[in-house]
Amino acid sequence: MKVFTIEGQHWIKDVEVDASLYEEDADVYFEAMTLGVESFIQGDYVELHESNEEPALGAYMVAYEQGNTSDEHKSIALTEYVLYNAGYHALGDAFREITLEEEKRRRKP
Repeated sequence: MKVFTIEGQHWIKDVEVDASLYEEDADVYFEAMTLGVESFIQGDYVELHESNEEPALGAYMVAYEQGNTSDEHKSIALTEYVLYNAGYHALGDAFREITLEEEKRRRKP
């Protein structure tokens, strides 16, 4: 078992993943993020007090092996895909719509 730290928007969660069940490292990280988002939805996470913002699901999530915080050891995924993997399809669709609307807004002069 490997322990991964998952970072969301103003929250973190450590999760365990049996890496021997996966052939690719990317799949292990994605499973860790899936477990992290499930924990967040259940209210099981550590709130970061670095700002006055409330913990939330942001546009993306970050995963890394516990204690290994250098950028080359981090994996990043769009939250919408993690939500789909966790079975939260309607929420994933909502995130996709928000992302598309934000991109349209940014492209307008």
